[in-house]
Amino acid sequence: MDIPFKPIRLEDKEIITSFTFPSDYRNCDFSFANMCSWRFLYDSEFAIVDGYLLIRFMIEDKSRFAYMMPVGDGDLAGDAKEQLEGALPGSFFYIPERDYFDYIYLREDLATLRGKKYQSKRNHINNFKKQYSYEYVPITPDIVPQCLKLECKWYKANNGDNDEEELNDERRSLTYALHHFDSLGLIGGALRVDNEIIAFSFGAPI
Repeated sequence: MDIPFKPIRLEDKEIITSFTFPSDYRNCDFSFANMCSWRFLYDSEFAIVDGYLLIRFMIEDKSRFAYMMPVGDGDLAGDAKEQLEGALPGSFFYIPERDYFDYIYLREDLATLRGKKYQSKRNHINNFKKQYSYEYVPITPDIVPQCLKLECKWYKANNGDNDEEELNDERRSLTYALHHFDSLGLIGGALRVDNEIIAFSFGAPI
C-alpha cells in the first residue's frame, strides 16, 4: 500500500490535533508546534489512513525515516504486531534509543519546587528576587520583537565552534515559533527588568 504522506503545514493544525489531543501519547514529537517549527530540519510529514494519523520524519542527517506510533481508535498496536509476526516471523526486535527519550517533569514539582532536589533552583530564584525588581508578562505578538532581540544577544554570547549548527537549528525553530505564536497555539511568559525582556519561555499542549 502506497501511503499518501504530505508535508505538515500550519494549515494542518486542526486535523492533526483532532487526533493528538484526545490520545494518551505524551511524546513531545506529537506537539503540533514542534512539528511545524522543526519541519525544516526533519521534513515532517503526515497521512490519514483508515482513521489513523500517521507521522514520519527524517533523522540522522536525513538518512532514514522515523515513524511515530499511529494515533487513532482501535488496537492498532496489537493488530500490527500480529500481522508483522505472521508475515515475517522472528524478524523484528525492539531496542531503546536513549538519544530520543523525552524527559518529563511533574507540573506540581516545578510550580512548588519543594524538597531537597530543587534546593538549588529555589536558591537561584531567591537570589534573583533580591537583586532585581522584575515584572512577569505573558508573551503576546507585541513583545515578540523584544524576545527575538534577547535571543540574538544570547546566541552571540553562546555561539561556540562545537555547537554552532545545533544553535542555528534551535534559532531557526524558535524564530518560526515566535513569528507564528498565536497560529501554533503557543503560550508563554517573559520576565522584564527596567522595561527590558531578560528571559522568556513558551510551550504548547500535547
